[in-house]
Amino acid sequence: MGEVTAAEISRLMPPPFSSRIRREVPRRQVRRCPYLFSVAPQGYSADVEPLRVPPSRPGFPQTHTLLTESWHAFLAAMEGVLSAQPFLLGERFTVADASAYGQLSMNLIDPTSVAELQQRAPVTYRWLLRVRGGKIKGSGEVKLTAALHPLLDIIMQTFSPLMVQNEAAYQRELGAGQTLFNEAAFNRSLSLYDGELMGHPFRSVVKTFQVRVWRDLCQSWRKLDLGEKAVLREHLSNTELFENTVGA
Repeated sequence: MGEVTAAEISRLMPPPFSSRIRREVPRRQVRRCPYLFSVAPQGYSADVEPLRVPPSRPGFPQTHTLLTESWHAFLAAMEGVLSAQPFLLGERFTVADASAYGQLSMNLIDPTSVAELQQRAPVTYRWLLRVRGGKIKGSGEVKLTAALHPLLDIIMQTFSPLMVQNEAAYQRELGAGQTLFNEAAFNRSLSLYDGELMGHPFRSVVKTFQVRVWRDLCQSWRKLDLGEKAVLREHLSNTELFENTVGA
């Protein structure tokens, strides 16, 4: 990350500044790992210099196991879809592909992640290279297929429950008079809440941008007519989460 950011900034800033970016960006992001939901186990070692080792945080359960299990499940689901069809919604590139590419493409700059992609999800890896190269032309019907079910399932086991728990914590904190959220609150150990995903405990801070995203999604669901909801329920589990969010 430091190398990529420094290379981009070097075209605008003098070399001393880009060199500082190369050093400081990784260290800053490592310090932010717990806020970003990556809490290392006690005594964790990544075989790098100490300043680049992701930290644990007292009172916070480690999340590396949860993140690894979720990552592997997501990769397996992507591999299943893209082995059955060229794009996530059939024969044509859509915003769904753009979203998945935006999340996954960052792994292409990390040799360790590239190796894991090639080993665990070779079809997905080639798909990423194809999208990066602009080879996204296609025509045909956009549709929901059975191949999507594992991918939608892992999303509804991770993203949606996290959003629900964050929303509930936001409501509690507001009711208690709290007004500070996000990273500023995290750094002061405020607006924290305990939750669980896929059987793993976690502790996080209320993030207001997640509240907005979830409320927008729930409102979009509620605007669908009964027939549209029925079609989606054939492919999507736990849709009651969209209905039961208090603040949406």
